[in-house]
Amino acid sequence: MDASLTYTKSFVKKDREFNFLGIFSQNNPNTGFITDEISLVDYSVLKSYKNVNKGAHQGGNARLIFRSPFANQLIEFRRLGCDANGF
Repeated sequence: MDASLTYTKSFVKKDREFNFLGIFSQNNPNTGFITDEISLVDYSVLKSYKNVNKGAHQGGNARLIFRSPFANQLIEFRRLGCDANGF
């Protein structure tokens, strides 16, 4: 599952703007493999190895930006938050 939200507020004053971006992601990356050791004489399976890796990942971040002109220059305040975990 992936979700995102964006909001932008423009003000009457030229180049003044508030922006919010939020992103969330959650998935289950199940990976694994099977390895077979084959005989070169009769092509029978000598050994077999199986590895199953089950997992989960969840993460999200948010970004806040406020832009405003100041003394003929554009200043920008940013705040970024991020949280991710996996097991």
